[in-house]
Amino acid sequence: LEGNKKFVMLVGADGKASKREVEIGQFTQNSVEVTNGLKAGDKIAVLGARLLNEGDSVVIREEPGTGKP
Repeated sequence: LEGNKKFVMLVGADGKASKREVEIGQFTQNSVEVTNGLKAGDKIAVLGARLLNEGDSVVIREEPGTGKP
């Protein structure tokens, strides 16, 4: 959050973080609806995202018990 703008940290195919502005809709304690700024298949950092800077390397780990990132 920067002023009224909302951002996510996108993880590119090269494993590097990049900041992406998004628009959000409804949100709850456990989820946020992104209405604009992402497309299907985009990967975003969740845990530790606030610690990332543009261009930082990101390691994607599987979600325990799912076999999925």
